[in-house]
Order: sequence, then structure tokens, then C-alpha cells
Amino acid sequence: MKDRLLGALLVVLYAVAMLIAPKPVYILLVYLLGLAMSAELFKLSRVEDSLLPLLAFFSVLYFTGVAVPPATPLMVPVVFLFLFGYFVFVSGELPPNFLAVAGFLSYMLVGVVSIGRLPKAMFLLLLSVVWSTDTISYLSGRFFGRKPLLPAVSPKKT
Repeated sequence: MKDRLLGALLVVLYAVAMLIAPKPVYILLVYLLGLAMSAELFKLSRVEDSLLPLLAFFSVLYFTGVAVPPATPLMVPVVFLFLFGYFVFVSGELPPNFLAVAGFLSYMLVGVVSIGRLPKAMFLLLLSVVWSTDTISYLSGRFFGRKPLLPAVSPKKT
């Protein structure tokens, strides 16, 4: 419980920083979140030996997408083509989970770029909806849940 409270406090502080920061700093803070999510994706996908080039690729696409909004729809094919070329020509083989990695990176990149372009009022609305939904789900499960949903994945989730 102590870890959850500390984590929640850090998230609140980060969100407040995003809300009060000027737009360029806001874009940078969104980028840092996206970078952390990408690093986690690559580590979970067991392609961490290519971490630096893949994070550099994410960085280029993020800042391009924020600066040039019409580029966003092109990100999905660019991600698939770049990752395919990178793994085939540099690494020598496609990882077994290539489609999952490329698909999730595309989905996440478009989302992070979209959040980076949001006006602060819309970001606050998005944050409020996500936080309230998550809190209500947690409290509902805590007070009304009886039977675990997937005990092998999350033993306490009801």
C-alpha cells in the first residue's frame, strides 16, 4: 500500500508539472513518458540489445509527429517498415514477436503524439476521465468484488 501511495503521489506531481508547464516543456514531459513506455516495451519484447537505435527512432517520430500533424497517419507504415528493415538488415532476423512489437509501438506512438498535441484543457479532461474510471473500478472491485477474474495474472483483481 505504501508503494501505491508513493507511486500515486509521483504521478500526481508529474501531471501537475505537465499542467503548469509551458507548452514546450509539456511536449518534453509527454515525450519522456513515451520514451519510458517504449523502453519498457522493448525490454518486455526481449529486443533490449537494440534499445538505443529503437529509442532514437521513437524520438524522431515523436517530435516529427508533434511538429508536423499531417505526418501522424504515416507513422504506422513507417514503424512497420523501419522495424522490419532494422531487424532484417542489422540484426539479421526478425524477432518471433515482430508483429506484436511493431503493432504496439505504432499504437503507442500515435497515442503519445496525440497527447503531445493536446491543449492543456483537453489533457486535464483526459486525465480526469482516466483517473476517475480507474478509481471507480478499483473501489468497485474492492467493495463489491468477490470472485477473482484471472488469479494467475492478477490474484487480487476481482
